[in-house]
Amino acid sequence: MSKFDFPIFIFGNGATIGSGYYLDGDRSKNPPTNQDFFRELDPKWQYLMPALGAVCDALNIEIQRVSLEMLWNYIYITRRYVEENLTSIVSRLDGFDEIDLGGHYPIEELSNPGVSLDEKLSRLAERDLIHLVWSILRRLKIPGNGMDNYEKLCKETGLVNEKNEIKKKFGVISFNYDICLEESLRNQDSLLYYYPNFEHKYKNDLIPIFKLHGSLNWKHGYDGHVRPTDSYEIMQELEFVAKQPQLYPQAWKNFMPMIIPPTFFKEELFFRSGQERVRRHFNELWRRAYQLLCQGSCLIVIGSSFPEADPHARWLLKAAGDKPSFIVNKCDEEKDKRKYENIVTSCLNKVDGFCHNGFGECFGEIKKFINK
Repeated sequence: MSKFDFPIFIFGNGATIGSGYYLDGDRSKNPPTNQDFFRELDPKWQYLMPALGAVCDALNIEIQRVSLEMLWNYIYITRRYVEENLTSIVSRLDGFDEIDLGGHYPIEELSNPGVSLDEKLSRLAERDLIHLVWSILRRLKIPGNGMDNYEKLCKETGLVNEKNEIKKKFGVISFNYDICLEESLRNQDSLLYYYPNFEHKYKNDLIPIFKLHGSLNWKHGYDGHVRPTDSYEIMQELEFVAKQPQLYPQAWKNFMPMIIPPTFFKEELFFRSGQERVRRHFNELWRRAYQLLCQGSCLIVIGSSFPEADPHARWLLKAAGDKPSFIVNKCDEEKDKRKYENIVTSCLNKVDGFCHNGFGECFGEIKKFINK
């Protein structure tokens, strides 16, 4: 058995970018990054999501020019403004009519006379943004005859054999919402992975995947619980309708993908009063991810930018202690490589090496690292 008998892989947005998945399976449409997340936005988005559109108009935000991280923070700031009565969203808008919201949101979200229109808009804008992120990332697909780099990673580093059977046990911590990795770990109808946060015990014959910011195939049910979809595939609106036909005919409006923002304010933004079950779920998820890091023999970090705006993620990686680590990212300029290396070494205590060639060009070096 090699020295590193239980490697832990940590995936950030750069892993999705280099995964071989593209929007709509079109090689001309790269996966969205934080900075250009909304570049492929449907022109009708503001009609479909009027609350988010109203907040963007009120704050003079041109959504195609703002990063996803910044938009999450704008939504938080808007809610704080509403709570502290510092400003009014509606007063900044010309001709806004509350009737415009009626065909888009659950009636109980709009009819509460004790909640101001400003507060309704800020809450609904948060819901809209979650739907917008979901609607973009669900479009990721492998092009025809395309290369799946997650599959190559598993096979070329000796983690999975040619029969798609686990050869070397490993664990995963992901900061991504998409399920590109999970789709690569499928063997027709069999799953090689599971989400430990939905299980009481670890499954030794499957790969544990901790998704710290939620996932496109998790849902926030009407009973307040977080759970994966029955098929582990991306949640569909029709599936949610089928789960709660007893509510009201337009039950799809309650559809809520289970994703949370990777920002300073993730708890304040998402975990409002009445969402204690969700808060407990994610607290337990992060705690168990920390336990996985402690159990692992080494770390392989792929595509993480170690963002300053998410100190929770930096703390988690710092808590890995002195475990050997290997870092994969995409940097072309020497100055960018040095800058990135300085950021990484400030977050991890023991870095054994870097590969700056990107996800698809690192498999040989990763194999050498985990088998040394």
